[in-house]
Amino acid sequence: MWGPIIQFLTIFGGGVAVATILEDQQPVIVQTVPTPAPPIVTSSGGTISPWLIIAIAVLVLAAGYFLRVFRSN
Repeated sequence: MWGPIIQFLTIFGGGVAVATILEDQQPVIVQTVPTPAPPIVTSSGGTISPWLIIAIAVLVLAAGYFLRVFRSN
């Protein structure tokens, strides 16, 4: 009974860890002297990282595997 649950949590945790590691991180910019700069143009959504898609696919596969193993027991 606990085997499939532990397998699911392991695969799910691995997917979350991979997604966290591969997540796009914005570099921290420290300016000592403020200078006038043009406004920063940011993306208004609509961009999805390929790593996010891979992480979601891994989590969906893990959930499907968990359900298949859980139903077979």
